[in-house]
Amino acid sequence: TCNKTGIFSSDTKLNPLASATKVYIPYCTSDAYAGDASFGGWEFRGGAVVDAVLSDVTSFLDLGSKASTKLVFGGGSAGGRGAMLWLDRVRDRFSTNSNISVLGFLDSPYYLDIEPYDTNDFVGFPSLTRLADQNFNTSNIVLTGSGKCSDVLFQAPWKCALGQYAASHIGTYRTNTTTPFVLIASQFDGWQLSNSVLGYNGIASDPNFDDDQLEYVVAFGKSTKASLSATVPGRLVDSSMVSIFSPACYSHHVSEKYNFWTDQTLDGASQSTTLAAFLLNNTASIHIDDCDGYECGAC
Repeated sequence: TCNKTGIFSSDTKLNPLASATKVYIPYCTSDAYAGDASFGGWEFRGGAVVDAVLSDVTSFLDLGSKASTKLVFGGGSAGGRGAMLWLDRVRDRFSTNSNISVLGFLDSPYYLDIEPYDTNDFVGFPSLTRLADQNFNTSNIVLTGSGKCSDVLFQAPWKCALGQYAASHIGTYRTNTTTPFVLIASQFDGWQLSNSVLGYNGIASDPNFDDDQLEYVVAFGKSTKASLSATVPGRLVDSSMVSIFSPACYSHHVSEKYNFWTDQTLDGASQSTTLAAFLLNNTASIHIDDCDGYECGAC
């Protein structure tokens, strides 16, 4: 066991995946599961890790031997970015097996193409993403996992590792099939804001932003909301296969905590109910808080 709750809970009343067989991959490659290189004396082989796990799981569980098998492929934070970039590849891997349907659960992969607050020394997530492309050889996973994103951003294809761009393009090389997914994205993402505003390498538990910082934070939330609102209509595939849960709250990757069912958007949805509707009833839903100000949601 991984000693987590939320999406790993065995409570059938709270978790639509309570009775599912689960495989957990701890994060240790520091490359959003997309790397394939040696750098600085370290190995960044996240892509090989995912590929090996998929092979082992397929064999060990005899995956695909039973009809109507649903494979939920997901992750949170860096794992969410990895799951986002791997989702189409996983779908392709099982495309010849009619017993398996693949869907994604993408928790907090929605990194913005936005520079950090200008008074701290953090280089910013766009710069880190570009450096990962240069040093960890992430381009193979990024370019094959983000559909036509690299065609749109041909001058800077590394940006396709940012959720702001990738989420609109998952499945866009397909003509007859789509890869459905649930996207979780807090409008005030705690990991991005802690690093970009406070220069804190982690998630500040109770940040106290000054007036200038708060102006940046509010603008960040508006950008997240605006970009998310364009994700579904901007997709070139069936938009009914996408669900979005985006509270106007300060949060990041809480699907492995009780917040999976307690945190809600203003319309009363939770991550749990959003996933349940998607997984059990084949119903896509969009829950994007539309309010003004920092933490204006049901936080």
